[in-house]
Amino acid sequence: MTRAGLGRGRLALAALVLLLPAAGHAGALSILPSRLSVQPDGRPGTLRLENLSDQPSLVQVEAFAWSDSDQPDALTATKDLIALPAVFALPGGAEQIIRVAFRRPATLAQETSYRVIITEVPQEANRVPGGVNLAVRMSLPVFVTPPGAAPSTAWRLERDGSSGVRLVAQNGGTAHVRMTDLVVVDDAGRPVFERKQPAYVLAGEEQSWRIALDRLKGARNLRVRAESNVGALDVAVAAAGS
Repeated sequence: MTRAGLGRGRLALAALVLLLPAAGHAGALSILPSRLSVQPDGRPGTLRLENLSDQPSLVQVEAFAWSDSDQPDALTATKDLIALPAVFALPGGAEQIIRVAFRRPATLAQETSYRVIITEVPQEANRVPGGVNLAVRMSLPVFVTPPGAAPSTAWRLERDGSSGVRLVAQNGGTAHVRMTDLVVVDDAGRPVFERKQPAYVLAGEEQSWRIALDRLKGARNLRVRAESNVGALDVAVAAAGS
């Protein structure tokens, strides 16, 4: 995915569970909220991490820059965002407040996006002979949003080879849009494409989804409908160049 203009979760949610060799207990961490907005003036936002198990956990917290809408795991190291404490022990049944702040207070022209990665570090003390260690790794979107920033999303269809098209959402605005329950319907109300999982289109970025041509056979006057962080969406979509 390239930047537009250059040519281009419930999180306790939406945890990535990593199966690691060597043995132990299954981690059970819960984080609220599942996404966070913080102020560009350096005032911190807060996350509440809870250990739902009766076993202690060792937790590492890291912040990364995120600039590719459809690649939430394509991250780069950054010093712009800080999350503290960075490493801590969390007893079973206990909670920990994590403070997240923008380190270079500034007047931003548009929203910047990051991800905070929270990882449970496997511990030898929790080892179960003959078992495996299930460590929890959670990826949380964090946005530094200037006052007045807002998304502005345009939709189009582009040919994708001989058997499909791409539905493209291009965000020319200054803040992200988050969508769920995305559906494309024809003029008879028949769904030709559906996506239930959350999808983000970052400020100045685009996101796309492939639709098989046979799903569009005879379809005209397509509409995109979705729930979003800026309200319900219901917009017409046209083929590129039409």
